[in-house]
Amino acid sequence: MSTPERTAIFIDPVNRTVTEVPYDGTLERFTELTGADRIEATPVINAGPGGRLDEEGFYIEGENLFEGYRYDDSILFDGDALFTHFCFFRFPLYPGLVAGPVLIAGVDENGKSCAPGITAEQIQKHIKWLGMSRT
Repeated sequence: MSTPERTAIFIDPVNRTVTEVPYDGTLERFTELTGADRIEATPVINAGPGGRLDEEGFYIEGENLFEGYRYDDSILFDGDALFTHFCFFRFPLYPGLVAGPVLIAGVDENGKSCAPGITAEQIQKHIKWLGMSRT
């Protein structure tokens, strides 16, 4: 069996870019890419059209915008970004507002980082940029 490619999708709201980057799963690489000193993670959620919170505050998935995608990747982010960044975005992999740069990473059967099950091009089509940008 071959080793899965160790990449992630890097979303940079300042430059408004979505790109694939090499990612080895380390804090050092996360910090190099995002500028954050600690990683917080949340599972990718199908937050497409029709998604909503139920009466107990749990998210109910919406319409699947990505054919065949299993929604089993993770969003890696700086938990303080909402307080320190002024560039935000929304996208159908997370129901809330996202601040600062993030990574979308996959996990292989051994718990190691690997390429996510979605592409940068797929995400780029559905992202909505908010806040300031450099351009």
